[in-house]
Amino acid sequence: MSGTQTLSKYWMLTNEFTQNPYPVLEHVRREGPVRELSFPDGGRAWVVTRYEEAKAALADPRLSRDVHVHYRLMSERTGRALTPPPEEANHLANLEPPRHTPLRRAISFAFTPRRAEALRPKVERIADDLPIWPP
Repeated sequence: MSGTQTLSKYWMLTNEFTQNPYPVLEHVRREGPVRELSFPDGGRAWVVTRYEEAKAALADPRLSRDVHVHYRLMSERTGRALTPPPEEANHLANLEPPRHTPLRRAISFAFTPRRAEALRPKVERIADDLPIWPP
């Protein structure tokens, strides 16, 4: 993606982004740390591309990553009862406390520094066998 190219309104939904998001995200990052994303149904989201801004956004109580909040808002906007599919509804990354807390507690033993260090050789072997991307 060239530095002078402009992004389409629905840039995150394009085949170019799906196939290789890195040039598009680099373009977005150069323009600024936060970018609004529009969806064809009128929904909006924000893409945060830099660490400091992402850290601040994750700590901001006005923002939510809880998929149930998003589906409730979409339901209100469309006038239809929408619910997230089970694979999204119960995913740890899509929840906020208090729903997030018991799931996190249940798996936290697997992510201690000692456990992560013990996995290092296996992870490195797998990573070394992966093809280089992009080719």
